Amino acid sequence: MSYGPPSPPPQPPSSRRRIWLIVLIAVALLCCGGSLGGGYYIIKTALEIGEPAREATTEFLTALQEGDEVSAYDQLCDQLRHRYTRDQFRQTVRRELGEVTDFRLTAFTVEQGDGGATGTVTAQLTTTAGDRAVTFHLREEHGRWRICGDPF
Repeated sequence: MSYGPPSPPPQPPSSRRRIWLIVLIAVALLCCGGSLGGGYYIIKTALEIGEPAREATTEFLTALQEGDEVSAYDQLCDQLRHRYTRDQFRQTVRRELGEVTDFRLTAFTVEQGDGGATGTVTAQLTTTAGDRAVTFHLREEHGRWRICGDPF
């Protein structure tokens, strides 16, 4: 049995091909890194913009949970405070919600329009009347976020 001459060793890739491969890998890494960094920045910014609206809703619900309807009333926008007296607000809260025993914020949106900043915060409430999801409408007014829309 005879064997032919040994095959020549494989040729290393040309230096030009190696350079293109390195450039391609670098571009891919930059794109992926830029996408991750941009995504992180967008999410971080959205959370920062929505934080005051979420804090206002948390304060409002905490006041209701503690039975402090006076503080909750003070967190309403001017429009709602003109619509409800403190007593009407207290009666409406007790009739519609019962006592708030627990809550969890589940979603939020914030928009900047011609009329100023507005937003919504959705919360899952546990009350003596049962569990329910409630969407609170908020408006930035006098430098603070306030509940501005029937929160029941």
